[in-house]
Amino acid sequence: ITYTGRKLNLLPPETASWREFFYLIFFALLMALIFSGAFTSPGGPFYFQQEVYLDELTSIRMDLDNCNLRFLPTRLFPFPTNAINAIKIRFAYPVDPEITLETDTCSPATTFKLDNQRDPARKYTDFYCNVQILIPDRLVVPTVTINAIGNNVTTVRSGPMDEDTRDFGLEFGSNEFVM
Repeated sequence: ITYTGRKLNLLPPETASWREFFYLIFFALLMALIFSGAFTSPGGPFYFQQEVYLDELTSIRMDLDNCNLRFLPTRLFPFPTNAINAIKIRFAYPVDPEITLETDTCSPATTFKLDNQRDPARKYTDFYCNVQILIPDRLVVPTVTINAIGNNVTTVRSGPMDEDTRDFGLEFGSNEFVM
């Protein structure tokens, strides 16, 4: 095995220092692990740790605290998200025991409440909340109620105001949109 390894230049020559060879291999493996991202944990304002598919709805109620909510078409996303025929809601918020997302998705009238119970002095320090409501084209959106709770502003965006949603419109039919 050693003769074949040396002939194929996979092993160092007999006069080489094995200690330096193993240090080199160890260093190469360590660098590969570091650059592969194996020691990083997902997080941040665009890491959506909670995703919910809602196929049969009559209404959606959201109580949000300092959130940025966007309605987006599913066609902007890769497969399999672009092929769904239901509403998908994604939440990104800090992982903190004092910040919770309370959901009730068992009935056709779903509710979501992002509850920030931090101390008022640091309530919005390093706080973010991004919500995406992904909607297939030509789907009639159920009644949507968005209630801003807390002391900071919750924003809602959709339609032609953003470059990536120029040809996207919400169709509520006879349903309501309440803020």
